[in-house]
Amino acid sequence: MRKYRAWYDHLMARAFGRELDGYSERHHIIPRSLGGNDDPPNIVRLTYREHFLAHWLLTKFTMGRDRIKMLHALHRMGNAESDDKNLIVAGWQYAVARKAQRDAILGMKRSAETRAKMSQAQVGNTKALGKSVSEKSREATAKRNRERVFTPEIRANLRMAQLGRKDSPETVAIKSKVQMGRLHPEETKVRMSASAVKLWAGRRARRHANLICAVLSFGA
Repeated sequence: MRKYRAWYDHLMARAFGRELDGYSERHHIIPRSLGGNDDPPNIVRLTYREHFLAHWLLTKFTMGRDRIKMLHALHRMGNAESDDKNLIVAGWQYAVARKAQRDAILGMKRSAETRAKMSQAQVGNTKALGKSVSEKSREATAKRNRERVFTPEIRANLRMAQLGRKDSPETVAIKSKVQMGRLHPEETKVRMSASAVKLWAGRRARRHANLICAVLSFGA
C-alpha cells in the first residue's frame, strides 16, 4: 500500500506547476470527496493517461468508505467523461474501470433498514424482474437494439469487461427464472439458429485445423 502512495505522490510532484501542450485534465491532489478543496496548491494538470493512473493509484491506498468513493471515481474515468468527445478509452482501461465499479458496489455494506428502504422503492417499478412488458414495448426495445451500432472498439471494450466475470449461483438462478417460458418470434428464432450454426461451424473448423497441425508436426 505504501508503494502506491509513494508512486501517487511522485506523480503529483512531477505534475505540480507543469505546463502541458495539447489536451490535459484538471486533477485534485486530495480529491474533493475526501476533503480536498479547489485552491491552486491542490490542483494539477495531467494527461488523460496520467489522470487514469492517478485515480487507479488512489484506489490502492485508500480504505473503507474512502476507497469506495475512489472506485466510483475510477469507473467514471473509464467511461471517458471529459470535454474531449473524441477521447478513446483503451480496452484495458475500460475493463479496469468496470471492475472498480463492481468492487465498489460489492464493498458497500447496507443496514437492514437501508435494504428495506431500497426494496420498498422498487415497488411498482415496471423494470423490475418478473414484471410483464407489453408487446409494443418489446418491439420498441428490439428495434432499438437492432439499430444500435457496435463498433469494433465498443465490442473490444465489452469483451474485456466480461473477461474472468462469473455470476453467483443466485444470479444464475434469477436469469434462468426470467428465461423460463419466454417466447421468441419466428424471426428471432431464425437469427438465433443461424448464429448457433455459424458458431459451431467455426469451432469445428478450428478443431480440424488444430488436428491437421498436430498430425503434420508429428510427421515432421
